[in-house]
Amino acid sequence: NCHASLVPNTWHGATAAAAASTVLPRPAVRCCTAPPEETDSDAWQFKLLLLAVAVGYGTNFPVGRLMNEALPAAASTSGRFLLAALALSPFISRLDRRLIWPA
Repeated sequence: NCHASLVPNTWHGATAAAAASTVLPRPAVRCCTAPPEETDSDAWQFKLLLLAVAVGYGTNFPVGRLMNEALPAAASTSGRFLLAALALSPFISRLDRRLIWPA
C-alpha cells in the first residue's frame, strides 16, 4: 500500500531571518509496493470508447444542421429525443423506485 506522510523540515536558530527562510513541511510519498502494470490489452477498449465519444461530439453539429434542413423542427427534435431515450433505456432497471413519480 502506498501512503503519503509529511516530512518535516527542521532548522536551528530563533532569528527572524532563519524563520523566513524555513520551508514548510512537504508531502513525501513512500511506496511499499509497485503499481500494477498497465497492459495495452486493457487500454485499447478505453481508447476506443474515447475515440467514439469524440467522433460523436464532433459529428453532432453537422448532423444537426442536416436534420434541420431536411426535416421539420418537431421531427428532428423528436428523433434526437428518441435516440437519447434508446441510449438511456438500459439504465431504467437500475433506477431507484423512490425517484419514480406517479403519473
